[in-house]
Amino acid sequence: MTTKRKYRIAQYLTDCFWRRWMREYIPSLTERRKWLHGQKNLNVGDIVIVIEPDTPRGEWPIARVIKVFSGPDGVVRSAIVHLRSATKTSELHRPAVKLCLLESWDKDGAEQPGLNWGHFDLQSNALPLSYTPFFS
Repeated sequence: MTTKRKYRIAQYLTDCFWRRWMREYIPSLTERRKWLHGQKNLNVGDIVIVIEPDTPRGEWPIARVIKVFSGPDGVVRSAIVHLRSATKTSELHRPAVKLCLLESWDKDGAEQPGLNWGHFDLQSNALPLSYTPFFS
């Protein structure tokens, strides 16, 4: 098998994984249950993934919520998030459905139950993640 053929196979498998990940895993992170179950609102200080389908795979930015906008019913409808990269910082205004909550902090700064960083959680079949602080 030639190197070019091996490259094409690897590229094909990567594309298949990415399409499946976008179709199956990402919607599960933003799952909405309407009125059947209470849904946690975004709060200032929460860490989120900004969902941008047009961005190349693996490059969705991670941001911190700095301001939230609630509807008349008290449910957060949109938020302003703070992005920081190696070269610049910026603030974006995004609807809540395009923000995927990763971490939640209470008013005292203690981490709320959510993702369990650094190990594989067998009960939830979550992928192992390594924690890298993006914000200080």
